[in-house]
Amino acid sequence: MTNREAIKILSELHDQCCQADSIFCTDVTGARCEAVDMAISALAKQVPRKVRITTSTKRCGNCGRQLSGIGNIHPERNYCVKCGQAINWEEEG
Repeated sequence: MTNREAIKILSELHDQCCQADSIFCTDVTGARCEAVDMAISALAKQVPRKVRITTSTKRCGNCGRQLSGIGNIHPERNYCVKCGQAINWEEEG
């Protein structure tokens, strides 16, 4: 199973969980739905996103943090050090 497939399944589960009459999420704190949200978020960060290219830098496609440019010691990490998003460095052609 890929991360994208797992995200799809968990998203469907989340949709069921958030229905007002759901038996799955009857706990008082909503912890089950929160756990599903966290799992979706963690899996989504493992799916590499393309960088956003500006005039002088490349930025994280998730949070916008500068990934390369003047003053960056490690210009091509495979993840963003701010948000943890996996990075796809391939430029669109």
